[in-house]
Amino acid sequence: MEFLSEDHLKQLLLCEWLVKIDNDKSTPYLFKFCASPEEPSCCLLITDTKNVWGEVLSGKSLARRWRECNPSTSAQLETAADEAEEIQWRKDLLGLLSNVHTMGGIADLSFDVVSSLNADLAFELGSDEFKWRWETYILGPKVSADVLSQQLIMPLISVSHLAFSSADPVSELSDTNLQTVMYFQPDTDGTWKY
Repeated sequence: MEFLSEDHLKQLLLCEWLVKIDNDKSTPYLFKFCASPEEPSCCLLITDTKNVWGEVLSGKSLARRWRECNPSTSAQLETAADEAEEIQWRKDLLGLLSNVHTMGGIADLSFDVVSSLNADLAFELGSDEFKWRWETYILGPKVSADVLSQQLIMPLISVSHLAFSSADPVSELSDTNLQTVMYFQPDTDGTWKY
């Protein structure tokens, strides 16, 4: 199992927060997803705003997870003619996961927290077409606090500052102007600066 690294967290800093609610416990979860089609690999960061969990999946692990979650559609994929087809299929799979891990894509998916012997927090996303399962591990209290600060709290402070101090409505600012007037900005090393 590959762990969330500083590089993963830097990539996730630029990703949008998605929201799903565990209806059984009425617990809201915020999560971010990031994919790298070159490798192919992806990572997920999820929080209930008290704890933070994460998972990184690459190549073989990504394909294995899909085949475990979708055995009926995976039977035809077992007969991949060659390695090139398998690599292309993994890239296509990553594209599908990238599409469903967006605000528009996640809205139509079910969300169920499930038990797992291998994970600190496991949950399934699904629809009629497919199922996906994340098996995340807890990052620990010190790392969780740092991650929440960088990924959630500082961007919220930044946006709040912008909303209250900008002379122009935020919705009318261009991306360049938006970054220029931001009070807190992510630095190249992933930290926030004034």
